[in-house]
Amino acid sequence: MDERLAFDAASRPRLKQEENLDNTYLGDLLSTWTFLNMFSEPLRLDSFTLDDYIDSLRYTQLDFPCELTAEIHCALLKTLVTETEAECLVPLPSSLRPSKAETKQRNGDKNGDKNGDLVINGEDENDSIADSQESSTPSVPESYSKIRSLRTLSAKHTSTIWSDWRLKTQQRDFLNGGWESIIIGILDDLSNSYRLTPIILPILTLLLNDKHSRKTARDNYARLPAQHKLKVLSLLVQLVCQTPTIREHIEDCMLGMTELRKDKVDVQRDRKAKIEELASLEADLLPWTLPPEQESNSDTSSEPQKRSVKASLKRKREEAEEVLKRQKEMMKRQKLVDDKRKEIKTCEERITGYDHELREKDCQRLKLVGKDRFFNRYWLLEGNGFPYVGRRSDAGFTSARVWVQGPSLEDALFYLGGAGVSDVDELGVNGRLSAVDPGAVGENTDLKERVLSRKEREEGQSILWDENQWGYYDDVEGVEGLLAWLNPKGVREAKLRQALLTRKDALYKVMDAREKVFLFLLKMTDCSI
Repeated sequence: MDERLAFDAASRPRLKQEENLDNTYLGDLLSTWTFLNMFSEPLRLDSFTLDDYIDSLRYTQLDFPCELTAEIHCALLKTLVTETEAECLVPLPSSLRPSKAETKQRNGDKNGDKNGDLVINGEDENDSIADSQESSTPSVPESYSKIRSLRTLSAKHTSTIWSDWRLKTQQRDFLNGGWESIIIGILDDLSNSYRLTPIILPILTLLLNDKHSRKTARDNYARLPAQHKLKVLSLLVQLVCQTPTIREHIEDCMLGMTELRKDKVDVQRDRKAKIEELASLEADLLPWTLPPEQESNSDTSSEPQKRSVKASLKRKREEAEEVLKRQKEMMKRQKLVDDKRKEIKTCEERITGYDHELREKDCQRLKLVGKDRFFNRYWLLEGNGFPYVGRRSDAGFTSARVWVQGPSLEDALFYLGGAGVSDVDELGVNGRLSAVDPGAVGENTDLKERVLSRKEREEGQSILWDENQWGYYDDVEGVEGLLAWLNPKGVREAKLRQALLTRKDALYKVMDAREKVFLFLLKMTDCSI
């Protein structure tokens, strides 16, 4: 990163921070919310705003349960188990920890079968890999033993345990703590996964007690911290992603996108032909726009100056008729030009509409808007897999924010000299940076110092150091300041700036709708006080 390439502009506008949830969990928050809105139709779930989603996660009242929380969980559970059969459409890990006899038998038989461990977050499928993880990670057996003790303690005081959650889901037994008990059953099955045991243990510890019942399950789940509810939803979303319902919806969207692309190509071809016709019409119009003095020869200057009054009047009358005739012809040709321009504009509007429809049908992944000079990543959740205002939503907006995420670990090491990365020696965890030499990264101190200096100078008071740090813009002033800060000649920022300019008008509309809703709620709160 060369100092000479720095764009001479004011520092980036200050980012706003989400105060209701820790930055560490914002990635799960945005991914789950986007999934639920993208696939609201196959899930039979109404659209909801990101603000309502955050409030539902933080809601802990027992007297008046949160309807949005119940609707989200029930929609996901209905997708996992149909009403025709009490079987989960996605295979879950069960009894992954073998008994001693099974362990001896497996060790004796090298060609044994593989366990059906669920693949979640890069879960390994081979038993040999799982066994090596268990032996190398002492916390996994300890966590699993705690889960087994929780199962035993909770099953002692109740005749009905949560192992029949598939049957309850098939029967749609969700009321009075029903869906909460089903969640406990799913988490119990997922805890058999070697990777997920340490994640699920703190959640089950809060959900289970010595007197487990549907009522205690409902109350305990309502009291869960927002980050635990979010982790549960993240696990459910990863399961639902593998169901035929979601896959069929993706296939339907892809077929629809293919038809839209064909129609878009036809309109683009028609627009190109109309542009050629417009050029021909403008060329025909040009002679009629010139004054008659420029078109005719200057032979009239040699004519005799003395004429009779009658001949002069006749000549003026003929000239007036000629001018009127030329004006009519010019207006006729001008109308043809204007009509052709309107046709071209209509084609361009249709192409823009096709682009919006293609973006709204692209539900396979959330596309990155772009990166800035410090490899911060920018996300627009609206219009990517669902409309800007959502489906069947009366709020007029969904997120109404430009989200900014810090640089990824790979970008920070490869391009920023490790700026913002604290423990370079421990970066080989989970195999993300197997191709990076931590020693070589640590040697490039000059680049790291230049990056640190520029980030402090150009990013202002809201510096994002890593991918777990987030910020956002939710007003016109912030977005306009961001557009002014981006370098229109930068390699990455030029594309990012153009992408933001393309979607700026639609983004400002939803931002204005969100501000009006907040002002209305604030006025209602003041009136109630």
